[in-house]
Amino acid sequence: MLRFLPRRIAALALCLALLLLIVPQAEAAFWNRSNGRTASSRSNAVALQEVAPPGAAQQLIEELNRHQPSLELLSPAAESLVPAGPWTLRLRIDDWPLLESASLGPGAHVVVQLDGQETVRAFTANAEGVVELTMPALSPGSHRLVAYAALPWGEAVIGREARLSWTLHRGIRNSAALPQESAAQLVTIPAPTLAAGSATPINWLLLNAPLQHLRPGDDQWRLRLSLEGSSVVLDRAQPLWLSALKQGEHFLQLELLDANGEPLDAPFNSIVLELPVPSSRSGAPAFYRSQLSADELAELSDPLFNPTADEAFAAEELEPEDSMDQSVLVIEDEEIIDPDTVIASQEEAVEEEVVEGEEEEEEEVEQDINDQTAQAEPEAVSSIDPPAQEPQELAKEPEEIVGADIPSADDTPTEAPS
Repeated sequence: MLRFLPRRIAALALCLALLLLIVPQAEAAFWNRSNGRTASSRSNAVALQEVAPPGAAQQLIEELNRHQPSLELLSPAAESLVPAGPWTLRLRIDDWPLLESASLGPGAHVVVQLDGQETVRAFTANAEGVVELTMPALSPGSHRLVAYAALPWGEAVIGREARLSWTLHRGIRNSAALPQESAAQLVTIPAPTLAAGSATPINWLLLNAPLQHLRPGDDQWRLRLSLEGSSVVLDRAQPLWLSALKQGEHFLQLELLDANGEPLDAPFNSIVLELPVPSSRSGAPAFYRSQLSADELAELSDPLFNPTADEAFAAEELEPEDSMDQSVLVIEDEEIIDPDTVIASQEEAVEEEVVEGEEEEEEEVEQDINDQTAQAEPEAVSSIDPPAQEPQELAKEPEEIVGADIPSADDTPTEAPS
């Protein structure tokens, strides 16, 4: 019997491998993140495959996580009546670096959404952190507004102080148009723009949704996502990045369900979100890149970053070196002399030596002449210093003296032979 054991083990392994191949991909995906009840999938969710965020987005998350934004409603106050026509919304944001780069795209910002309409994004605030937005005219009745601090791709910052939800009215209050204050509400968060061949951010907010998985059996809501004929049910509100979608239009449906999987009929709890994917990556925001440089990261996370100032500072550091005398350069306390200067100085030295040599030769010639003259004259004459007031007599007197002193040949004495 033992000899058949290896065959049975091999057959069992083959069966397990076949079972793994049959399991839908959605079941093997990321959806089961909790320790509570398993989320379910109704079909093979190939279009709903989660991937890691782009590298640039991860850099921005790490950098912006240093802030703890808080949002405050200034005017108009909640539950107030708004007059006809466009109106101004004033919010105060603290500890959140609002900015947008002309070359890199959106940075951290504030998002405002009226009912289920298109979102309004704010990238600037005054010195006191006040954000002013011109809002479209309200239709008669009651309206829900939501505002939150957002990451560059629209994802809402975690934290109750970073988000607001309130109601406004025009004319009269219409309670039927609004969900109950304690009811769970769904808010979709579209990305500013998508990029061809890049992961797709999918984000949403759940207002008044009770916490789950604190104890067994406390599930009270579900969120169903449907895309490209595939659907999946989630039990946690966590941001997602889906695998790249093909070029063209795509539509994602989000539905808030109760614990039994039935739709919650409150307003705004079933929303269709359009996902248009362009054909080119040209002009895509920088957060879709695989990596950001240090300057690019600073430009998208620090409103005080000024690359032109850094370039000017670098130019100022180079300016003294540019203004130096080009004939002499000093490197590590050693002097390097321009060859042209060396040659010129050598030529001057040679000329000076030549002149000095000529002067010395002239002095030597004059000295030789003087020496010869001194040898030809008698010692008595050389010692006579004639008066300066009688130049004519001095010219004649030496001739007479010289002629008298030089002995003639006849006067030369001869010695007698011994």
